[in-house]
Order: sequence, then C-alpha cells, then structure tokens
Amino acid sequence: MERLVDFDRINSREIRFSVGAVNVRTGNFAYFENAETEIRPEHVLASGALPPGFPSVEIDGEHYWDGGLVSNTPLQYVIEYYPRRSHLIFQVDLFPARGALPGNLNEVTERDKDIRYSS
Repeated sequence: MERLVDFDRINSREIRFSVGAVNVRTGNFAYFENAETEIRPEHVLASGALPPGFPSVEIDGEHYWDGGLVSNTPLQYVIEYYPRRSHLIFQVDLFPARGALPGNLNEVTERDKDIRYSS
C-alpha cells in the first residue's frame, strides 16, 4: 500500500481524508481523519477489514474492523463537519440492495450480507 498511496500528500492536508472503522472491543465507530491524525496504512486497512474474511487491524493498541459493521456509509459525519466547506463526495456501493430470494442457507448468508452492507 505504501508503494501505491502517497501518505505524505494525504497528511499534508491539501485535501480532507477520512475513513471509519469500528473498535472491536467497544463496538464504537471511530473516524480517522488527516485533520486530527497522521494517516497510516493501518487506518485504511482497518476501514476495509470486514470479518470474517479479514482480521482486525491494530491501531495504537486497539483493534478495528470495517466501519460498515456500524454504519456502511457515514455521510452524515462528513456533511456536518465544521467549518462548513463545499463537498465533493464519492460513494461506491459494493453490495447490491436488490437480489433474488435465497433458496438455501448459503444464499441466505450472502443475501443478508448484501442487504446489510448496501446502505
């Protein structure tokens, strides 16, 4: 990731950068933003550590999973940020909200995941 992502540019604060994750121990959502935190690869990895496919990521002694477990698209946090500025927000939907009726337990699990994370 360090070869592909310019963390110096992210941390220069030319642009706002925010990612979210959920603390595995407390169950609380955490935001990591370059305005308050030096963004490191583990912040980005934690924001995509969706269990059970990916393990939690340790950041400063705490373990984090994908923030989608609590709020898949936490746009309210970005929109309500103060001081207000104009926004250019990209949202990528990775899971389809619409789908077929499941016919077996594996399909139920897949459909549950799609619905849960399509928000």
